[in-house]
Amino acid sequence: MIISMEEYLKNPTSASSLSFYKTNNININKKIEIVDKVEDNTLNRYYFKLVHYLNNIKDIKLDDNYTFTNASIEEFNDHINSCYDDININIEDLMKYKNSIVYDKDLWIAIKDKRNNKIIGTIIASFDKDIKEGYIEWLQISKEYRNKGLAFVLVNELLKRLKGKAQFVTVSGDVNNPYHPLSLYQRCGFTDIRIFKIIGD
Repeated sequence: MIISMEEYLKNPTSASSLSFYKTNNININKKIEIVDKVEDNTLNRYYFKLVHYLNNIKDIKLDDNYTFTNASIEEFNDHINSCYDDININIEDLMKYKNSIVYDKDLWIAIKDKRNNKIIGTIIASFDKDIKEGYIEWLQISKEYRNKGLAFVLVNELLKRLKGKAQFVTVSGDVNNPYHPLSLYQRCGFTDIRIFKIIGD
């Protein structure tokens, strides 16, 4: 599906379930439609999309036990895989992000526990210079470090890095994700929710 920049900018969450760049560069062979609610007992999958216009970003400080750090692609790969039981990515998958025109090294952020030198949180985002859109690709916290506010810190750090560069930031995700990313992003100031149903997924 090809969409114009003007059409996308009118309402980024309604125009497409994906970022502008992905909408125009990735071939999706599934039927996707906006719905008013999530239905139970269905074969369809439901995804949300939200937008943040980079206003009212919270100034959240990291606990003294943690620090933002640069991480290698191998460290990002290892951390992402350690956080999920049903997802397995590899270096080649992450290299596709790094080799794309929307790659921005400042939007690959990691948190390290200073006490054991271990990476315990990561976020990866893209930046489309043409439309000035930031887009969150990956966000994860190590299992033993969850429920400590670290995901909130990572998202807000990302928003701070995008302010003055992007006009807005979008994110999509699985409505039924057991870690409840939808509520996290809403607490971070993302709004204008749209729910998309993927038919027959």
